[in-house]
Amino acid sequence: MEEVQIRISQGPLIRKVTVKTNTTILMMILLCMRAVRRMSRELQDEYNRQVDESEGFDITLDLTLGAGIGAPILPQRGNEGDPIFVDLSRRAIENFNSQNATTYRYVKNVTVNTSYAAGMWCYITFEARDADANATTDDDSSALKTFQALAWWGIDGERDVRYCRFKKPSTH
Repeated sequence: MEEVQIRISQGPLIRKVTVKTNTTILMMILLCMRAVRRMSRELQDEYNRQVDESEGFDITLDLTLGAGIGAPILPQRGNEGDPIFVDLSRRAIENFNSQNATTYRYVKNVTVNTSYAAGMWCYITFEARDADANATTDDDSSALKTFQALAWWGIDGERDVRYCRFKKPSTH
């Protein structure tokens, strides 16, 4: 455990909070501190539609322009390559391979969305390549598939993959 001081700015109010934590908990705290103002009703409605239709995987609103949300699922744009999210994707494809007698290999995360509750639910869309595919094209694109995984990363470090599946087609 280490002691960390975090400076929280909310408009003109600035607070300092000291927490005793490990790196895992600190990262979750920092990810939670992104919201600075509420979204308009129109954006909230669009957000809710996207969450409902995609089951939390495809949130395309540009929420990085200072519009905070009081919502359960947050996009983690720019953090897709974080080692924790990569590890969860690798675990997900290993589970998928075990359950389906396949040999997909993780390539990269495409999107990551998170929801917090004594840990973090991670809605990860990632690409994996079929090691057994006999691609007929020069770029081997027929072997590349997109997957969706719902995984848990607990504050105690516990990691669990709830499910991994081929990406569902968009309805919108």
